[in-house]
Amino acid sequence: MQPAIVSWYDSHASGLAAVYEAVPPTVSRDWLTDLLPRPPALVIDVGAGTGRDAGAFAEAGYEVIAIEPSSGMRTEAVQRHPSPRIRWLADSLPSLATASRAGVAADVVSLSAVWQHVAPADRPRAFCKLVALLRSGGLLVMTLRHGPDDGRGGHPVSLVEVETLARAHGMEVVRAVASPDLQGRPDISWTAVVLRLPDDGTGALPLL
Repeated sequence: MQPAIVSWYDSHASGLAAVYEAVPPTVSRDWLTDLLPRPPALVIDVGAGTGRDAGAFAEAGYEVIAIEPSSGMRTEAVQRHPSPRIRWLADSLPSLATASRAGVAADVVSLSAVWQHVAPADRPRAFCKLVALLRSGGLLVMTLRHGPDDGRGGHPVSLVEVETLARAHGMEVVRAVASPDLQGRPDISWTAVVLRLPDDGTGALPLL
């Protein structure tokens, strides 16, 4: 992720915390709950922010690896969601270098309001890295932000692009749900996408 974006989140971490924490966590949203594996499955939360989702997954009994490049956001998260079930990593897309070296295989990889920060030219590599973190049959969960950038550094996203990347990796689009902005911003909307890696998909992954 570009340093300017990380710097923006460092500078605004304390102000964003209350806003983010007021939004219902991903784990409890009705477009996802019936698809989740049972705890204590491993969840990797990429771009975990203030830890809202990581904390909710941990409270539900999941093991969580929370990845966040902003030190300011990680500080807020650790204070708000201290849990022995959460392991925090300073890492970022598109490389996810630290997570990739860890050799973990997650049941769920979640990106909430993150994909717009990945430059379009970097997205094929970033998607490949995300898929590589999944075990066979695992879920990739993404929320796509539609609307103007507010200064933090974002790029247009589309469901079609994600579906195309998914097909290139043999992934199944399990669900795609459009929704308004949960913060009430009239010019922002979202698409939640759930993708599944087939049980036989691991051996067919492209080399990184």
